[in-house]
Amino acid sequence: MSRIKLEFWLLTLFTIITRCWDITATYIITPDLEKETNPMVSIFGQGWMTVIIFQIILVSVVITLNYYSLFKTKNSYPSQKGYSYKEFITYYYFGEKRNLIKIVYKFPKNKSTLIKALGYILPRALIVISVFVSLSSTLLIINSDYQKFYAVARPYYYIVLIAIVCVFYILFFKREYTIYQKNLTDK
Repeated sequence: MSRIKLEFWLLTLFTIITRCWDITATYIITPDLEKETNPMVSIFGQGWMTVIIFQIILVSVVITLNYYSLFKTKNSYPSQKGYSYKEFITYYYFGEKRNLIKIVYKFPKNKSTLIKALGYILPRALIVISVFVSLSSTLLIINSDYQKFYAVARPYYYIVLIAIVCVFYILFFKREYTIYQKNLTDK
């Protein structure tokens, strides 16, 4: 099996396992969803059926993006050597050198680049987030000290979740930059 196929299947497997762990831990803690912090439940008042349907859709979209990212997208690396990391990111993302901060609020012109980025970032971030949330839920079940800590720390968990996505965003561009540099030295 090729490295890319193995990567796809492992990410798919871990995505499904970690989402199932999260759902199971949530059900054990709050079978009636009264204590659930997921905004679909806590803000919009949805029940188990909606939560499970949403999880199936989320996992399907993430797996599909990962598949397209690995097997169907083309790289849009600059053909010239010497791009700095920041220059590479903006060229890779926009097809031209731009201000780096624009990647926060602008979509790339090349939709293949967006799919490649999302296909890399989302499965990995979802796995780590799922482990983080599931571990937290599991600790809520088994540890009364953690229950006290969680009551205080819960608002900060959202910052951690956003940070996890940002880390994978950076790792994606580092990986692509490394490939760009390697491709130019191989020529």
